[in-house]
Amino acid sequence: MRYSVKNHPILRGVDLAVPEGSIYGFLGPNGSGKTTTLRILLGFLARDEGELLIHGTPVARDTPRSDISYLPDVPVFDPWLTPRQYLRISAALSGIPSSAREAHVDGALHRAHLAHVDTPLGGLSRGMRQRFGIAQALLHEPRVLILDEPTSALDPLSRDDMLELIDSLRGHTTVFFSTHSMSDVESVCDHAAFLYQGKIRAAGTIAELTQTYGGSSHLQASFDPAGLHPDEVQGILREAGCQDISLRPERSLHNAFTTVIRRADSHS
Repeated sequence: MRYSVKNHPILRGVDLAVPEGSIYGFLGPNGSGKTTTLRILLGFLARDEGELLIHGTPVARDTPRSDISYLPDVPVFDPWLTPRQYLRISAALSGIPSSAREAHVDGALHRAHLAHVDTPLGGLSRGMRQRFGIAQALLHEPRVLILDEPTSALDPLSRDDMLELIDSLRGHTTVFFSTHSMSDVESVCDHAAFLYQGKIRAAGTIAELTQTYGGSSHLQASFDPAGLHPDEVQGILREAGCQDISLRPERSLHNAFTTVIRRADSHS
């Protein structure tokens, strides 16, 4: 697939096959063409050349598709409506039969952990609004969900919640999301593609990409030492034939922050 603006090439070669039911990370630095690709997938822009099929049906500009849903990086909602009120209106506009609307609304809110939230959308946190955006996108049960930078500007807890929500869709909904966060892709994706300067530079499963391009042939493993001193652990590994052993406690500022906050939450 190729796309240009005033003879300036934006997409120079985007060739992808996204497995059904997968969570597919679309990685690339800012300005690489990620959002342009999403806009073409959604029919907002017309590509210059190339074939584009979603579930065997060609994508055409300005042609609505009920099997595809989209969440932009900064969704905007009517701030005076509660999540339930907003989804009821969305369900009616989406053509969901009146007899099934409440079930669709309940299911979407429950999946986003917002079933008991009765606060107007304008009073919700950025993370809650982002989760609500996915609830709305899933309201009519699309086969494909396209997300543009779904975790951008979220705090660590909200980021974890969003990734957990995306992960829950595995096998049910094909999720294709753009991001420049490697950790997000490693957390939830089973496939990924690297876009740079308008071209797909590599694509495949996470295991294939890391094995081919990961760089290091060293084996990294996580385990519970069960009270053993690090010297004892090294001795066991050497007896097993390991060399150049380096032990590092699995600690990170991200884990420390989320642990402290969740503990405080549980005691409040």
